[in-house]
Amino acid sequence: DVRVGWTYVPTRTLGSVMGGQRGSEVGFHHIGEVEVSRLENGTVPAATMVAHAKKENKTLAWILRLVGFLLMWFGLRLALSPIAMALAFLPFLKKLAEVGIGVVTFLIALSLSLVTIAVAWFYFRPALSVVLLAGAAGAIGGVVYYRKKKRAASAST
Repeated sequence: DVRVGWTYVPTRTLGSVMGGQRGSEVGFHHIGEVEVSRLENGTVPAATMVAHAKKENKTLAWILRLVGFLLMWFGLRLALSPIAMALAFLPFLKKLAEVGIGVVTFLIALSLSLVTIAVAWFYFRPALSVVLLAGAAGAIGGVVYYRKKKRAASAST
């Protein structure tokens, strides 16, 4: 069974469509495996539609990068959480270990995420890749510095 509904739309500009024209029809076309199509309300110039599409893609890419970083951080924290549980017999040691694990896993996840993004961008944006790799090196340096500082503090007590 199929339910069919009808709606009256008065004559006016409903929207702008970006796609391939075939005769008198506008259809969506494919570039490789990607479907190229866009529909926006009102009269929108093609350049504006392309700018909107680029902005949406950029926003989605950064959201996915952030989600990937958070998942990596969460996974590393889960992998190292047994260390804090092993120290649970002394509550202050457990809290200290949890904070330390949180900081170290944050820096490791940050550096791994930056390396992943940099490698993915190396062909198209080599200068940005170098900056991201430098940031990853800085995060790794932060982990090393934190560990040395922690060892020095434990050796002095």
